[in-house]
Amino acid sequence: AANLSALKLQSILVRIEAMVSDNNLVSINELIPEVWQASEELKQCFMQYTSEKNEKKLDAIPALTQTEFCHVLIQLSEKLKRNDFIDQDELMPLNQLVNNMNTQVIVDKELLKLLVEKINIFDNESAVNIIDKIENQQSIGSGVMNDDR
Repeated sequence: AANLSALKLQSILVRIEAMVSDNNLVSINELIPEVWQASEELKQCFMQYTSEKNEKKLDAIPALTQTEFCHVLIQLSEKLKRNDFIDQDELMPLNQLVNNMNTQVIVDKELLKLLVEKINIFDNESAVNIIDKIENQQSIGSGVMNDDR
């Protein structure tokens, strides 16, 4: 499905490229919604793929301690600031933490989900900002989040 979505997007972009050489701005503007739709389809395929891959590996990872969690955040933040590629395996501890939030509360679950999402769509600046928020919560909450916000 991802290959088909990528081919669809590529096909639309090839048509746009031809229109650019003809200076056909009206037709290009008409294709923009198709580009957005094809991009969204590809994004959904990618998110589904990464989700399935993550679910298969989650059971093999031991639970994170507070120190390990902080270490993972520091490493991710450094890589994001350098715009380095982050492999899905590096997100496994965070995905496991999201899935284990009923038994292990280290950080706000929604922030953690948002962090993983931003990393998956290569929105590094937003991901770094989320890490900063999480680190701020960690320092305020002495390492344990509670629902009394």
